[in-house]
Amino acid sequence: KILGATVSCEAGHWYVSLQVEISKHRPAPPTAVVGVDVGIKQAAVVSDGRVLENQKPLARHLKRLGTRQRRLSKKQRTKDPETKRTVFIKNYEKQRLKVARKHQQVATIRRDVQHKFTTELARTCGVVGMEDLHIMGMMQNRKLARAVADAAMGHLLQFLKTKVARAGGKIFITSRWFP
Repeated sequence: KILGATVSCEAGHWYVSLQVEISKHRPAPPTAVVGVDVGIKQAAVVSDGRVLENQKPLARHLKRLGTRQRRLSKKQRTKDPETKRTVFIKNYEKQRLKVARKHQQVATIRRDVQHKFTTELARTCGVVGMEDLHIMGMMQNRKLARAVADAAMGHLLQFLKTKVARAGGKIFITSRWFP
């Protein structure tokens, strides 16, 4: 049964999100117990040996992104003398859309890998232990900030919490100081 729909536009691409009500038979959750260590070099290491390598999509696309952003900064913007508002020229809007699409491409690569990994983990493990990270504190270190942002650890942890709970499993969050 369709409950509603939301139409959105991101970087010139249109998306429709449907909210539906379905009856689904939920299988018994698996009994495997694992721990997940989240990091920068490997996005996640599971205690049973599975490793999610960090794809580093931002690092791979940074050169092209920088070029597009420099081109954007050189495009013309003018002030309307009557309304005192900034008016953007069509070439500025076209270049802004190119920058937005590159940012969306980076985010999509990151999200796709994380969704696949967390879905597989939620389906095969009934109990997942993971560490509580102070991600904002890690972002304050200027040498680590870009790598931490590129790893998107917060999104990975949120996906894992949501999917394990939906699959009927349990999440245990341990202190970052716990051995």
